[in-house]
Amino acid sequence: MTISRRAGWFLLGFAVWNAYVWGTFVYNVYPDHHFDTFFIVHLLIGAFTVALGVGVGVIGWRSLRRR
Repeated sequence: MTISRRAGWFLLGFAVWNAYVWGTFVYNVYPDHHFDTFFIVHLLIGAFTVALGVGVGVIGWRSLRRR
């Protein structure tokens, strides 16, 4: 499967944006909630989403590097 350069940049940008959003969320929520249920659930959701973002970023990076 061939991914265009434009799509590769989009995927890479999506991965960076995803990591930024969840990193900011954890940074802002941690001082108030520490390790209560709200924080743990959102930390798990964020970890899953960041893992998917890393996968998408790898696909985008490989498509850009290949060209």
